Amino acid sequence: MVDRAPTSAAAFWRLPSIREVAVRALVRRARPGWTRSLLEADLADIETFAPPRLLAPPVEPGKLAIVAPHPDDESIGCGGLALAWRRGGGTTRVYFLTRGERGDPRIRNGAIPRRQRDAYRQHLIKTREGEANAAVGVLGAEAEWLPGRDGELHAGVDALAGTLAKRWQDQLPDAIAAPFPFDRHSDHAAAARIVAKASAVLPGNTPVWSYEVWSPAIINAVLDITDVADEKRRAIESYASQLATTNYLVGAEALNRFRAVASGLGNRIAEGYYLTSVSRYKAITDRLEL
Repeated sequence: MVDRAPTSAAAFWRLPSIREVAVRALVRRARPGWTRSLLEADLADIETFAPPRLLAPPVEPGKLAIVAPHPDDESIGCGGLALAWRRGGGTTRVYFLTRGERGDPRIRNGAIPRRQRDAYRQHLIKTREGEANAAVGVLGAEAEWLPGRDGELHAGVDALAGTLAKRWQDQLPDAIAAPFPFDRHSDHAAAARIVAKASAVLPGNTPVWSYEVWSPAIINAVLDITDVADEKRRAIESYASQLATTNYLVGAEALNRFRAVASGLGNRIAEGYYLTSVSRYKAITDRLEL
């Protein structure tokens, strides 16, 4: 074993080396959609380390708007919320920003002829739309599709935000469910920016249930979804083409089990959220680098 002196607190705040600066620059160039600096984000007022609030299922009728970067994000990230919302007498509309048309390794395989990949992409779009409609049906919600491009949402933030804002002006939601702004997936981070920009048409105190999918979120609230967990599973299982390549079901259920245990709910099932107002969500998102 090699003895290693503990790192001092001051060492964390030293200036980065030339090598670190170069690596960061390369990463930013390779993945401009999600690279964010924790120093730029200033997490101190977001991660307070306070125990998350245990929330009761919503019981007042109202309109919930879920923004999903891809088909399946709505079921994985906040399917339990949608089901609880329905049981409380509310209605839910899911706004899909893309068709998930790049969500298969064959689409990204340069060894496969381009014409063959394009044909499969069109087939995948129809497949994912059908799966999404089935999942949304399980959730008791309605689906609306926006013209975003899978893997390229960061390039269409303004246009998609404008479209979403118009939809919300026509049907003002009482609450929003959207990706946690610090999610490491580029499309999820861009979706947060889209929601933040579109939220200009909403009252500043509109609640935002900021959900987790691709990476665990900093949470301040936990929703017990034990009573609707079986339905959430069925919604995720609707995405057979997605589960054939990546078992998101196992990951989602493991995360929901962990959230319950870590929040003192024991052998139950829960979803974790960063619950805030839409004005606060916008302020957080505006501080992030895309």
